[in-house]
Amino acid sequence: MKGYIDTYYDLTCSVCAKSRSTDYEMGMETRKDILLKHAHSEGWQCIDKLLCPDCVRRKREGEC
Repeated sequence: MKGYIDTYYDLTCSVCAKSRSTDYEMGMETRKDILLKHAHSEGWQCIDKLLCPDCVRRKREGEC
């Protein structure tokens, strides 16, 4: 069998389970370093656990 196996990387929020690729419609990345660069600029943060931009905002407003 001939073919290639591709690896893609994605992020999922530890609080609300939203995924960067589907819920934020950003797609998946083929390189971890690029994914982390984009995620940081989009507002994803690691505050004891991985938080999406919405949960980061809620945490700052005291809702979480």
